[in-house]
Amino acid sequence: MIRNENEVLKIGGGTYNPPNMAKIQAFVGKQKRVKGYPLGVQVGSNSFRIELSGDAKLFLGFSLRWDEETISVPDLPPSISLTINNDIVIDRIHPKFFNGAYISNEFYEFPRPLSGRDNIVLTMDGIANINIYSAFYYI
Repeated sequence: MIRNENEVLKIGGGTYNPPNMAKIQAFVGKQKRVKGYPLGVQVGSNSFRIELSGDAKLFLGFSLRWDEETISVPDLPPSISLTINNDIVIDRIHPKFFNGAYISNEFYEFPRPLSGRDNIVLTMDGIANINIYSAFYYI
């Protein structure tokens, strides 16, 4: 049944005015989203371009994970750097500071405005061939 958007429904003894599609889309557009990237780190210089949705408005932060049973701290890159639109957000920090053992939230927060045509680059110098899993949070 097709309803008029302005129609008020009578349910039980009360009324219910369901939100219209524009209100639902506006609400969903303000919700946190997450995009994951497996990072195959090789020995030497590694650069990963992070591409978020074209309608991304705000970079919230990120987290890193690795298999702690098979990868020890000495195998991790000695540092990582994160640049967002030529703004150096992280400059040569050890990646262990961005995994669950060092943060109490779901991710490490670095809020930055986004335009939808952003240049986000994560770099690291690998000392072993390992896999690191990343999650990037944005609105």
